[in-house]
Amino acid sequence: MLRRIAAANRWVPPPVDSPSIVELNNSSHTARIYGINTCLGSWELSSLGSSVLSALEQLQRRIDEDVLGRPAAAKKKSKVNFEDLHYDNYDAPFVHGATLSALSDGIQKLSPHSIAIVVGHHNILSQEVVRYAPFADLINGGALRRSLQQPGRPVVYLHGHIHTDPIEIIQQVERPESQIVSVSAPTLMDGFNLIECYAAVGKRPLGLCLRRFRIEKNGNVVERPILRVPFYASPAQRRLSARTHQLPQFLEHERVIEFTKLIDHPEVVKIGLSESAAESELLQLYWSGMIEIDNLAFGPSNWHIIAGLR
Repeated sequence: MLRRIAAANRWVPPPVDSPSIVELNNSSHTARIYGINTCLGSWELSSLGSSVLSALEQLQRRIDEDVLGRPAAAKKKSKVNFEDLHYDNYDAPFVHGATLSALSDGIQKLSPHSIAIVVGHHNILSQEVVRYAPFADLINGGALRRSLQQPGRPVVYLHGHIHTDPIEIIQQVERPESQIVSVSAPTLMDGFNLIECYAAVGKRPLGLCLRRFRIEKNGNVVERPILRVPFYASPAQRRLSARTHQLPQFLEHERVIEFTKLIDHPEVVKIGLSESAAESELLQLYWSGMIEIDNLAFGPSNWHIIAGLR
């Protein structure tokens, strides 16, 4: 039905057994966004099984005849309303198996310079809010988690559903590079998130900044402190070059320096860093936790580089 509605209104067809894909590109990197349907099986009475459906129908007839005293002609209409009353109680959301395979294969084939972003309705993990329902969360959330971790690279997963705002990292101890950064959206009335992904020039993505804008009771929009999530946390994953390691040693003497002054400093010129190379090296140091950069979101010309570990 959703596909027919989408076709009639010329919308993008909703994903069912394969993800919808959108790509965002700049000069050196690609963000591939996979939209997936986590709601298959939602509001499906057929998932209860024939014995449960039969019992519900018998109960409905007894209510119609013995309690409500409805004539036979009214039974069909009351059946529809009775089933509607039980849809949410028997929610059994899942992701199609073909979608899981397509996700794993597609992310595996992405270039190292690309970032994979998956958007679904339900969270992968169980939510904090207690819900008294047989299937309150994804019934194959573990399979979705495995599909996203199989490619062995960071994946950003964006979702809604309960909208309690959790920001979670899902990681395997033996494969720390297979990191899932799971971000929940707030309700529309509470605000929105702005997600900024960062990558060094010509290199793999390094991390994301989560900017959280929230609406206060008086209607003002305020930005909460920025959350920074590195994609590669351990020293073995960072792959910093010898040239990159020279910068912190130089910065220890300067403590704080503007980017525009840094690239003209004799010591930096001596290392042989161009402006774009310096930007790339500094981003790697920042996401490795070895320096701080004020005004990160406003571009290198506005950066203030601060030496020392965060």
